[in-house]
Amino acid sequence: MIDRRLAILAMALMLVGCGSPRPETLQGEVCKSIATAGRSPYPWPDIYQSVIDAQVQLAPVPPGGVPPAAAPAPPPAATPRNEAFRNKVAAQADARQQAPAPPPTVAPRPAAPPAPPPTRILSVSAGGAWGAFSVGFLEGWGENSAEPRPKFDVVTGVSTGSMVAPVIFLGDAKRMAKLREMYSNLGNKDVFTSRGTLALLTATSLYDNAPLRRKVEEILDEEMVEAIAAENATRTLAVMATNLDSGVPEVFDLTAIAARKDMTMAQKRQRMVAAIMASAALPMGFPPEFIDNNLYVDVAFACMSSSRASCRRPCKGDGSTSPSWSAAT
Repeated sequence: MIDRRLAILAMALMLVGCGSPRPETLQGEVCKSIATAGRSPYPWPDIYQSVIDAQVQLAPVPPGGVPPAAAPAPPPAATPRNEAFRNKVAAQADARQQAPAPPPTVAPRPAAPPAPPPTRILSVSAGGAWGAFSVGFLEGWGENSAEPRPKFDVVTGVSTGSMVAPVIFLGDAKRMAKLREMYSNLGNKDVFTSRGTLALLTATSLYDNAPLRRKVEEILDEEMVEAIAAENATRTLAVMATNLDSGVPEVFDLTAIAARKDMTMAQKRQRMVAAIMASAALPMGFPPEFIDNNLYVDVAFACMSSSRASCRRPCKGDGSTSPSWSAAT
């Protein structure tokens, strides 16, 4: 009886400790901001002041100095796929800038020349089953008459976002509703089947994602491939996956694949489905995709690898966007 009481008392003390506020000296920038402003800091700082203060308080360098740190690994070399994607997006953006403005419906008043049209870009992120949120948000945005969803010039997706990107790229309401229905009723059995605990001894993954491939094939039918191909000259749809052989994230331009003249419709669909599946192939969980004699997996693998590569998309000096990858510090 005494032991039970002691156990209950110990648990109560633990709960009180967990519920107590963290001492101010141990609070970071986020914790302090939530306490004072009721929200996390915005914009989110790249480096917190507390991190800088901690660096200042480090022990001084010994008289003999310390061995020089190894130079950070240079960013991976650009691949032909990535270069082609960058050049295409830049060329399409230039064409938009130079396109003549539509004729006015009434006599124009003397005014400054109109600003060139912007390049509208949508990047659909990862998140597994949370892709349902992206679908619902984008569909609802399309129904907003006050601030209608624009027709994006460039749409990209990674992981589960790669399955959403083709549908939002075309903006077809019926396909959007079909995608929402799929996500609303998606269960484990619709995504994968387990191979068993010892699967990695004989297979490339713990799970077989054949059910998910069938779902992607249902969405990406021949009519959709033709519609995507028709946009290739002026717009771009792309997904990204990591090349396991090189460790470099690579861009798959789905609009360019859909418009290829040297492939049959079946081959184009197979290549596009493979690129989408590669973008969502979490290593060890799902099998990698074999494309052009290389193995590809979820692009998040590049950010979780030992090189700690982070996927960033800065803008070039000319204003166009270009994916680049650099080692995280």
